[in-house]
Amino acid sequence: MRIISFALALALLGAPGDGRENAHTITERALAAMGVARDARQVRSLRAEVKLVNAHLMDSDHPEPPHLLDFGEGTVSDDFVLGASLTEMRTTTATGSVVEASALNVGELVQSVVVYDGRPQPPHGLAAAPNWDLSNPIRALKAALAAPDLQLEDVASVRGVSVHVVSFVRGEVRVRLFLSDETNLPIVVESEMALRGDIAWRPRGDLIDRTEFSNWNLVSGLRYPFQWDMSRNGVPLRTTMITALQVDPPLDPAKFSPSEAARAELDFPGRRDTDDLPLGRPDRPIAEISPGVVQIPGGWYVTLVRQSDGVVVIDAPISNGYSAKVIAEASRRFPGLPIKAVITTTSFGWHFAGLREYAARGIPIYLLDRNGALVRNVLTAPHRLDPDSLARHGVTFKLHLVAGRTVIGEGDNQLVVYPIRRGTGQMLMTYIPSTRMLHTAEMVQPLGPAGEMLFPESLLEIDQAVRDAGISVETIIGMHMSPTPWRRVSEAVRRES
Repeated sequence: MRIISFALALALLGAPGDGRENAHTITERALAAMGVARDARQVRSLRAEVKLVNAHLMDSDHPEPPHLLDFGEGTVSDDFVLGASLTEMRTTTATGSVVEASALNVGELVQSVVVYDGRPQPPHGLAAAPNWDLSNPIRALKAALAAPDLQLEDVASVRGVSVHVVSFVRGEVRVRLFLSDETNLPIVVESEMALRGDIAWRPRGDLIDRTEFSNWNLVSGLRYPFQWDMSRNGVPLRTTMITALQVDPPLDPAKFSPSEAARAELDFPGRRDTDDLPLGRPDRPIAEISPGVVQIPGGWYVTLVRQSDGVVVIDAPISNGYSAKVIAEASRRFPGLPIKAVITTTSFGWHFAGLREYAARGIPIYLLDRNGALVRNVLTAPHRLDPDSLARHGVTFKLHLVAGRTVIGEGDNQLVVYPIRRGTGQMLMTYIPSTRMLHTAEMVQPLGPAGEMLFPESLLEIDQAVRDAGISVETIIGMHMSPTPWRRVSEAVRRES
């Protein structure tokens, strides 16, 4: 009786041996329920025709749902033998552009080829997200069975369905699979990670990706979900709907072999770690565009403004490491002057990806009042998997919420910061009265094929904001723009009116 009670107690407590065995048994049962077995019938490849909806979590008009959406259709081909996945998609973006793209994921590499509005872009080799394969239920289950630390967690519930939860760690990704007690099928795959190579998401710290599977169908002996709903940190990110599925179709091996050039790009600075991106860009040197005003061109521009008691930085994009390089450049150009403030002008993730470095150094941050919650969330986000200076030192950051006309400094390079209240986005503009120069955030983008101004709505809004402020503007700069005559905005607005 004592032996039975002791064995029962071990089972109830989840002894390590029993937990591991149970986790494997439950996971194997889930794979078998899908029609796949480890040592018997294997699925070697899949080709799915898909439609999908992507949400713009990083650059919508406002940072809360509902977000701007892209709509795409195409194919996803999985080669389970090679461990590769090829997505070929035609997407209509929220701005009306048409993007034809292919993305080949193999190991830590994603090879991307894009045609944007009929204009081919150079192919790229980028660092793949460390969980790129784990949203696929077959790959996730096989990864679980190969994990030496697979363990069984508590019984839980997903949308009223009782599930067993098994978990494991692969590299720095912590994975949980929710497996139905009723059908034995996988209901949810969840992974926790940090994205060191992603400009927009790295400052968000520890991320939880969650993919829920539904609309199961039987195709050639395989049970497969035809709807995948992915969220990130609880916010809907992507819905993929399969409209047709082929099991074990012949795949072209050439399409699943990345080029040596793409592989070599993984070693470029910043591909794996955004902190390694170099300052500026080689084709556009850092320049003093007016006395004491220095512009640092890049994927997103940074502007330094010297005042008598310190330097004001306009925008903190890309990464903490990039911000550290900006601060070093400011010290080199203006020795003895501290960084007295940083202005972050938009609510877009790429544009304030380096803000935590300024916060860690106790530098005051000026931002639009409506962006207060967004920036606080980023500055307080847990960074357990990828600790930065702010996470290590826990500095109390200093936020100045700009609700109306706000003056920074005095003298020739005095700055006046204005909310763009009639803008459909959440942005600030920054004016230098002594030179009649205006920093327009991302409202003005001369990035069209012949340098024409994009997004007429934004041009109208910045034109209205300038009129509302009652300021006289001769020259504009911005997130993507070297000094440009203000009259180009007025001319573009007249053409569209």
